[in-house]
Amino acid sequence: MARKLISVLIFLSMLSMAYIEGNDVGRDVKASGEEFIPVKKVTFVKFDENSYTDDYAYLAAIPASIFRHDGKTYAYPLLFYDDFKPSNKHELSLNSSQGIKYFMEDWISYCRGLDEIECINMGKPDFEAKNYSYINSTDIYEIASKIALKHWKKSDVCFVAYAGDFDEYETINGDFSASIEGKVKRMEITLPEPEGIGGVYADFDVTPPYVYIEAIVEWNPLLRGHDIDLQLYDNAFGMVDASENWNALFGTHEAVSSYIFNYGKWKVGLTNMPTEDLNDFIAGEPRRYYDVNISLYSGGVYELPPIEFKARNVSIDVRCNENISFGVVLISNGIPYEPYYGNGNISISIPELGTGNYSICIFLKNETNANFDVHYEWQNVGSMQTHSFAAASQAAVLASLMDAPLLYISPDSIPASTKNAMERLGVKKVIGIGLENNPFNGYEFENYGIEESYQKIMEMSGKNVVVFTTTSPWTYWLTEELKPHGDKEKALYIGPAAYMAAFHEVPSLIVDEHEPLSNSASWITDFWRRDSLAREPPPPGCMYLMASQVYDFLASHGYDREGNEDIITIAGQFDIGIGWDRAFVGKANPGRILGTPADASYWVARSVFYPALIFVNPALKGSVELINGSVSQRGFAGRFKIIKPSMKENFSYPVLNTWVSYCHEFNKEASKYWGCKYTTRDGITPYETPSPDPIDEGVTDKIGAYWPDISTSEVVPFYLKKLGYSMAFSTNFSATMHNLNEGVIMWFEGMHAGHWHSGGVGFWDPNANWSKMMYLLKDVPIVWKIIENKKITTEPNPWRGYEFGLLRQALFRWGIAGRQTQIFQTGCTENPDVMVMDKWIGWDLHSALHPDGIVIAIFQQVETEIKNGYDFDASLKNLHSCGINAGISCYISSTYLHLTMIRHGSVFQIIDPWLTSWYANFAVEMFARYLALGYSAGEAYSKSMEHVGIGYLTKEWWWDVSENICYFGDPTLHVWNPVHGWNMPTAINTGTIGEHVT
Repeated sequence: MARKLISVLIFLSMLSMAYIEGNDVGRDVKASGEEFIPVKKVTFVKFDENSYTDDYAYLAAIPASIFRHDGKTYAYPLLFYDDFKPSNKHELSLNSSQGIKYFMEDWISYCRGLDEIECINMGKPDFEAKNYSYINSTDIYEIASKIALKHWKKSDVCFVAYAGDFDEYETINGDFSASIEGKVKRMEITLPEPEGIGGVYADFDVTPPYVYIEAIVEWNPLLRGHDIDLQLYDNAFGMVDASENWNALFGTHEAVSSYIFNYGKWKVGLTNMPTEDLNDFIAGEPRRYYDVNISLYSGGVYELPPIEFKARNVSIDVRCNENISFGVVLISNGIPYEPYYGNGNISISIPELGTGNYSICIFLKNETNANFDVHYEWQNVGSMQTHSFAAASQAAVLASLMDAPLLYISPDSIPASTKNAMERLGVKKVIGIGLENNPFNGYEFENYGIEESYQKIMEMSGKNVVVFTTTSPWTYWLTEELKPHGDKEKALYIGPAAYMAAFHEVPSLIVDEHEPLSNSASWITDFWRRDSLAREPPPPGCMYLMASQVYDFLASHGYDREGNEDIITIAGQFDIGIGWDRAFVGKANPGRILGTPADASYWVARSVFYPALIFVNPALKGSVELINGSVSQRGFAGRFKIIKPSMKENFSYPVLNTWVSYCHEFNKEASKYWGCKYTTRDGITPYETPSPDPIDEGVTDKIGAYWPDISTSEVVPFYLKKLGYSMAFSTNFSATMHNLNEGVIMWFEGMHAGHWHSGGVGFWDPNANWSKMMYLLKDVPIVWKIIENKKITTEPNPWRGYEFGLLRQALFRWGIAGRQTQIFQTGCTENPDVMVMDKWIGWDLHSALHPDGIVIAIFQQVETEIKNGYDFDASLKNLHSCGINAGISCYISSTYLHLTMIRHGSVFQIIDPWLTSWYANFAVEMFARYLALGYSAGEAYSKSMEHVGIGYLTKEWWWDVSENICYFGDPTLHVWNPVHGWNMPTAINTGTIGEHVT
C-alpha cells in the first residue's frame, strides 16, 4: 500500500463530510481547521460497581486525556479496567475484560508501543508500556486533585462541581377505590382482500365510556400463504398499532390493541404483500373477504401522585371484588405502557419510573360491574446525585474544551486537597457548574446552571451532535436469560458518555435530569424489559409519542437544527430500552453504544480513534488471503457442476459477503409469481423507478440509472466496488470465521437468525443431509443409515446460498414458450432461487413457473446449520474495527452473539432486535449505496431505513412494522475506503503541550 504516513490526522473533517446526492460519487476529505493528534498512552480507571468513586475519577480524567490546545485536539483512550472472571458460561455476558484485551491489542499495535499506562485505583495491568503511573485513593476529591497536579504545570482556570454519594430515598404509598360499570361493544367490519401493495381501510366511531380497544382478523387456517397484515389508527394522530405476523409460521391471524387516546373516528386497515400466484387472478378466482372483529371495553382512568424526579421499586396492586378478567394500563404524560391482564387481581412491579404525571387505566373485558381497591408504593429518588453527575459531566466537557482541570468540592466545604491543588496550579478563576453558592474567597468566580452549561458548550462548538446517557444503575443480564437479572447499584455509563461528548464538543445529556427525556426513556425501557424475550415490535403510536417528547425538549434547547442530528446514546439495553434509537430515524442519525460500562468505555475509544485504529486491520496492510466461495452451474440436463472451487485467494481492501438467506431479483422476476411489484414506503419501485443519480447506472440490466432491484447478493457488491473494495464471499461457518480473523473492513451477512439462548444465525451447512427432514425415521437402522449418507448439498462453501428441489437429481430443465421455468429445478449459485413459498401453506416445498424472490425461506433452512454466540466467541479473534451489517438477520441484537462481535473488535453493527421482513434486503443495499455516495455510517443507516420502515417522528406510517433495525456505534463514523480514505496518522510521544502534561 503506497500511502505516505503523516504526523496528524484530520478527524473532525471526516465526521463532517457531506454529499449532495446527484453529484460525483463521494467527496474528498477536507480539513475543518482542527487537528486531532493521538498520544501514545492510555489511562485506566478501576471499575467499581459498588462505589461512585470510579465514575467521578473517570470524569476528572477526561480533560486530562482529551484536550484542546492552539487549535489542535490531543487525546488518548480513557478506559474502565474490569478484571471480572466469569465462573460459568452464563456470566460470559459480564466478561468485558475480553473486549479491553482486543482493544488494547489494537491500540498498542497502532502506537507501536505505549509510553505510559496511567492507573487510577488499581495495580499494574497485564499490558506492556515503557512507564506506569499510579493514582490511588478512596477520596474522590484527592483523586481529582492528583489528576490535576499530574497533568497541568499551571492553570489560570479550573472547573468545579459537587461530588459525593448523595443517594436518598423517600417512600410514597397510598390507596384508593374505584367502581366501574362493565360495558363491551363489539362490531365486525368486512374488508376485501387488498390487491397489490395498497391497503383497504374502514372508519368506525369510538365514544365514551370505552377506554381500550382490541381488533383481530382471522382466516382459513389452511391459507397460511395469505400474508395479511392489520393496522389500527386513531384518526386524530395516526397509526397506534400494527400486526405483521409471518403467517406461514405463526398462523392465520393478526391482532392489534390500544389504549383509546381520543374519541371520534378510528380506522382499521388491511394490507397484503400478496402471496397469490398471478394465475389466480387471471383465472378469475373470487375475491376473498376478511372480517375484522373489534371489541371496545369500558373503564376508568385514575390519577397517581406525580413523580417529581425518579421512582424506584414501583409496586401497584389492583384487586377486584369479582374474579373477572380485566386489564390495567399505566399512563405517563399521555403515553400508555403495555397492558397488564389478570383475573381478580393484578400486581404490577416496575424497577424504575421517570419524572412525570402518572395514572392508571382499569378496563373490564366483560359486562359485569366491579369494585376495585388499588394500593401503590414506591421510593422517590432524590435529585442531588443526578444533578451532581450532570454538572460534573458538563464540567468535564468544558474543561476539555478549555484545557483546564476539573476539581470537586462537597456542598458543605472545600476539601483541603482541592484547595492545595488550586494553590499549586496558580488558579485565578473558578468556574462552577451547578453550584448552589460561591464558597471561594479570593478567586474570580463564575457559576453556570446545568442548562446554562449546555449553552456554553454549544456556543463554543456549534456541533449538531447529541449525546444521551442515564444515571440509572447498570442493569445486567446473563447470557441465555434474555431479560434483566439484577442491578449493579453504583455502576454507571456517565463517564464514557462524557468522554464521547468531549470528543464531539457537545453536552452530555443525562436523561434523568429532564422530565421529557426521563419520561420517554422510562416508557421505552419498561417496554424492552418486558419485551426482550418475546420481542414483539413496539406500538407505533407510543413510539411517536415517546420520540416527540424527546424532540420537543431538543427543539426547546436549540438542538433541533437544520438537517439530521447525530444522536449517540450510551447506556445498557435495560437502562435506556432498545427502540429508543430507532424512533428518531427520519429526524436524526441515531446510534447506540451498550454492553457493560467497561464495554462502553473501550467501544467509545474504538469509535473515537477509528481513523487510526483501522490501519491495524490487516485488510489495509496489503494483500489478504481469504477463502472465497465456489461457483456452480447446472447444465441443460440438470447436471450439477462446480466451475470454480472454493479456494484461498488474495484480496486488497476486502469486504466479506455472507449471503445464505436473501432476496433475489424480487421485482424483476419474482413479481411474476406474486402478482405485483414491491414499492418502498417512500414510493420507489425497485428495478422500475428511474434514479436521478449516476451512481445507479448499471445496477440493473436496463440502460440508464434505475433504483436497484431487491437482489442483495449482487447489488451490495456493485456499490461497494465503487469505493475500491474487493469482494470476498463465504457461506459456511469455518470459512467465514477464517476470513473475519484474517481481516476485512466490513462484513455484510444475510442469514436466518434467532435470539434464543446466546443468539444464533444459520450458515450454509456443508454436511447437510436428509436426516434433517426425516428425523422421525431415526429408529429405523438401515433406512436411517441411508438417509444420513444422503447429502442435500455437495458444495461445501458456495459464494452464495441456493435452494434444492425435493427431486434433487432432477433430469430436466423445462422451457415454456422459449423461456426457462422453475419446474423440477434444483439450485446452484448461478440460479439460486428455485423453490417458492406455497400460496396455501406458505412453505417453500415446491417449484413453480416463476421464482418467489426469496432464497431459503422456511423448509429450505435444512441446508443451514445454527451457530450461536458461544460458537462465535470460540472461533473469532480480533476483528480490528470491522463494521458489520447484519440487517437481514432477525432478533440477534442485544444478545451474547451481538456482544461477542463488539468485544472481538467490531466498531459498528447494523442489526435487528425484532423480526425482520424480507424488504430489509433493500435497506441493506441502500446502506452500501449511501456509503458509496460518501455518507457516514449513521447517515447511510438512517437513509436506508427511511426507504423501508415507519418514520415515527415524521408520522410516515407504513404497514411493514418489521423494519426496526438499529444502528449500534457512533453514527458520525466514516468507514475507511481506498477511494476516499485518509492516510494513517502517527501518534506522538507523551510530553508537555503548553502547560499540559500528557
